[in-house]
Amino acid sequence: ISFLILIRGFALAQSGSNAGILNPNQVYDYEAFIKTVNITGVKEHIKYLSDTMYRENRIPPTRATGTRGNELALQYIHNKFKEYGLKDITIHKWTEPAVPLSYGANITVQGVADSITLYPILPNLISPSTTPPEGITGTLIYASNGYLADFDGVKVEGSIVLLNWETENRWLNAVKLGAKAVIFLPPDEPDRSFSPYGNRWNTKYLVNVPLLFPRFFVNGTRYEGDAKVLLDHVGDVVTVRSTVVWQEVTGKNIFGLVRGTEQPDIIFGIASYYDSYSVAPDYAPGAQEACGVAALLELAKYFANHPAKASLIFIAFGGHHQLLAGSRWWMNDYYAPWTDVKVRTRPGPDPKKED
Repeated sequence: ISFLILIRGFALAQSGSNAGILNPNQVYDYEAFIKTVNITGVKEHIKYLSDTMYRENRIPPTRATGTRGNELALQYIHNKFKEYGLKDITIHKWTEPAVPLSYGANITVQGVADSITLYPILPNLISPSTTPPEGITGTLIYASNGYLADFDGVKVEGSIVLLNWETENRWLNAVKLGAKAVIFLPPDEPDRSFSPYGNRWNTKYLVNVPLLFPRFFVNGTRYEGDAKVLLDHVGDVVTVRSTVVWQEVTGKNIFGLVRGTEQPDIIFGIASYYDSYSVAPDYAPGAQEACGVAALLELAKYFANHPAKASLIFIAFGGHHQLLAGSRWWMNDYYAPWTDVKVRTRPGPDPKKED
């Protein structure tokens, strides 16, 4: 979510009037302003943060809090702020006490040397998708859409089950029939189904029941890539290994300032978040989630070259998917100490790729 904050006397004594700086009755020509934004630059930021960064550094495609991708995204934003000439660039740290972090998951087929990467699904309440160090071994079976009829004629007890993504919560049928783990094949419509803003992702884990039952996502499609490889090995013996632990992590926000030309003590905040997330946090490229911070960077570039009358502070929050932890800590640490600060918020767009 991108938003604007008007701060009168931010970290400074109040001075002057804010008349003419933000007039709620004035009609603004937003269309003309939008044309000043470099859309090509926005697209380049999105491409880097959701694709190039992962490939160049050979890391899992995620900017989830506590991951390497999250740190690299922060560094990218820092470098851009510095390149654009923002002042007083600051990294604000905060602590998230418990995040399920994956240290890798894979599946190997008996007799095949190469392993296939898996992405652990979110914990069932507090029980993560983890295995013993030696892994769990069983016959790989395919049960299509997870209806009880789809298990007919197949020995499910002790097996590793492949299911289509569009099974809603019917993976619980595999649990009831004695399976050891479930691996979800990619959705037919990954743009929405796998997105945090989609309508299926919260059916793959239990919010209120700590069921210790590993669930995973495999990349590719049913016709090519890793998912196709697993389908080709249905009936073979496989071993799944995964390490996911709850861990305290340090989250980070970053902000920089463009000083106003006439009333620098009045400060507008323009903010967005830069982390990504999904039902399988290690697989969260986050192109849609990069739209906001990409626009933020181009706005920072524009205003660094065309300063406004009032000052502008550009803030990239982390921890959006930990209940807005980054923005909550920033508000606590940078607003609470000054009781005379006057704050006015105005909701802004949460841009999607189709916009």
